[in-house]
Formats: sequence, C-alpha cells, structure tokens
Amino acid sequence: MAIGAVLCGVFLSFGIMTMFEWRVATRSSFDQVIARHAGIVIPDSQVKSSVTSFLKQALASSPQAPWGNDRKLKVLLRQSGRSQSLSDFRSNQLSAALSGVAIALCWCTLRSVTHHGSSLMLGLVLMISAIPTSGWLLRVSLDNDVATRAQKANSELPNVLELLAFSIAAGEPVVAGIERITRLSAGVISQELSRSLVSISAGLPLADALRALKDTFDSPQLARSLSAITTSLERGTPLANVLRAQASDARAEHARELIVLAGKKESAMLLPVVFLILPMIVLVAIYPGLIALKVL
Repeated sequence: MAIGAVLCGVFLSFGIMTMFEWRVATRSSFDQVIARHAGIVIPDSQVKSSVTSFLKQALASSPQAPWGNDRKLKVLLRQSGRSQSLSDFRSNQLSAALSGVAIALCWCTLRSVTHHGSSLMLGLVLMISAIPTSGWLLRVSLDNDVATRAQKANSELPNVLELLAFSIAAGEPVVAGIERITRLSAGVISQELSRSLVSISAGLPLADALRALKDTFDSPQLARSLSAITTSLERGTPLANVLRAQASDARAEHARELIVLAGKKESAMLLPVVFLILPMIVLVAIYPGLIALKVL
C-alpha cells in the first residue's frame, strides 16, 4: 500500500509539472496571435523545459515516434483541413496522455481504497502504456480526417473538372473559370481553390498555385489531374480537352472504388446473416420437433 501511494504521488507530481511546463512553453506571444489572424506563418516555438523536451524527443521528434514526427504531422494537418498548428496538436496529444495517466492512476487508487487489491505491476503498466496510446488515438483521428477529406475530393473532382472545361470552352480564362467554380460549387476543392485564388491575386503564378494545391489533399487522382493541367498550361495544349479527359478518368476511377467498396460491404453483410438470421431460422424449424421429443 505504501509503495502504491509513493508511486501515485510520483506520477501525479510528474504530470502536474509537465502540464505546467508545456503550458508555459507553448503560450502564444502577442506577435504570434497577430500573425495567426493575418495569415502569416511563424515557426513554432521551441520547448525549453527538460521534462517536456524529453517527452517531445521520445514521443514526437524521432522518425519512429509513436505519435508521428513533426514533418509528417505538418503534412497531415494541412491535408486534413484543420485550422490547427503543430504546437496545438502536440499540446492536445500531451493533454490526452496526461489524462490517460490520471485515469489509470484513479483506477489503481480506487482499487486500493475499496480493498479489492491492485497489482503494482499492472498499475505501472497501465500508466506507462497510457502515454503513447492516448497520443496515438489523436493521430488515428487525424488520419481518418485526412482519408475522409480525400474521399470528398475524389467525389467532387469530376464535376469540378467538367465545370472548368465548360468555362474554358466558352472562352473564359483559366483564372476566371476557377472563380466561377468557387461561386457555383461548395466543397473541399472549392474551398482550396478559393485560397489558391488569393495566392494568385498576391502574385503567385497559376502553375505554382496548382502545384501547391496538390499538397493539401492525400488524393492521387487530384494530384494526377493537377499535374496534367499544369503540363497543359506550360506546353500550350488545348486545356478543355485535357480537362474532359481527366474528368472521364476520375469518374471511372470513382466507379471502380465504388465497386470495390460494394464488394467489401457485401462480405460484411454476410456476417449477421450467417451468425444471427440463419441460426434463428434453424432454431424455429427444429423447435417443434424438440418439443415433441421432450428434449426441451
């Protein structure tokens, strides 16, 4: 009991100290707040505390980190469409880890207080495993957001390409056609096109804006279409024909994905039929015979 109390005190002190140091280290200054509203990117502040630096190196900075390294997370945050910086996501991961440790600590304490007994090794394993597991769950949620956003982009891509092809075939410039798409459609691609138009208005070339648009989605279809559009703009080939061909390819790829998804759902739908419905049918069929034989 005494060893458990000492262990609980050590983990509680460690968690309070880590939370305080992380909060102080990630506090936004006045210029960072102004830059965030102005759309200016400022590099994330470096954490100077020893405890937080150790956690960041062990769980975040190494290439094989269970929480994901910083470079990969920056790409995922941009592809997920979240208005969240890397430091904010790291803060959420650390808060989730401390919450997991606190829950495990409370469970071990309640087990000891209620005289049920709690293994010291089990409590130690729970509190240690709660640190990477909690941050990993947030990483899984981020990956799911990236995949969901990519699926939305793939479903919107054929219509967007067709609208742009109609606009260009009618004689509008490419930038004017993109502006028309952002006015007539609503979706994740339209939102990113609106941001690209802001960059183009600020002086960024159209080809560079389209290349930057590829990095905002984890979608090979969209990347392939944007690469074809960029190549057409650089070489001067008819853009409307290229857009129609890319729209047809995107629609065919989306149809293939739906067929694969239907096959997976068909296999999943067999589980309740085999394990729930068929046993009930067999039971109803043989129940009168079992009653007649006085088995039941």
